[in-house]
Amino acid sequence: MSASHKLRPLARLAEWRQRSTAFRQGAQQDHTLAQRIANRLVRWIGSTPYLVFHGIVALLWLVINFNLLPNISTDHTLFRALTLLPTLETLPLILVVLMSRNSAARLADLRNELSLQLNVLLEEKLRKTLQLLTLIGAQQDIKEIINDPELKLMQLSIDLAAIAQQLDREAKSPDAAPLVLPASPWTKH
Repeated sequence: MSASHKLRPLARLAEWRQRSTAFRQGAQQDHTLAQRIANRLVRWIGSTPYLVFHGIVALLWLVINFNLLPNISTDHTLFRALTLLPTLETLPLILVVLMSRNSAARLADLRNELSLQLNVLLEEKLRKTLQLLTLIGAQQDIKEIINDPELKLMQLSIDLAAIAQQLDREAKSPDAAPLVLPASPWTKH
């Protein structure tokens, strides 16, 4: 048994969080300088201080342009700049957000691939465990195990290639029949 299995549940959870953080940091190290800057800008843009900053700037703009401050006179044609500046600000912000979302999507793809690999590995281990249970049941002559049709079905291997082909067909053609896994007695419909 490995050292991590001997740990208490909270210690294992802390270890898992450290590994998850290390995975995330490793994936982020592959980012270019522009992607790292974009991620930081998106965090700032999506923050409350940024919203407050923009509110204060807009409020000051209105106070100055409505001549609410004594001894400050302004040209009211500057109101046009009030619409021009946010428009000019929007384009780079959209690009920064898209860059950040692209890097987040790549990280999600990595996580999904890792999750798929773990699920396939766990399915194989579970199938092997069920095979061992069947062997023990046969050796001990336990009729409930030997004659259990659900147990025999659960020991069958999942055809991942067929599932992948069907998902590809569905992705290429919206009219393709949806993926339907074979029914089994233990699945709920």
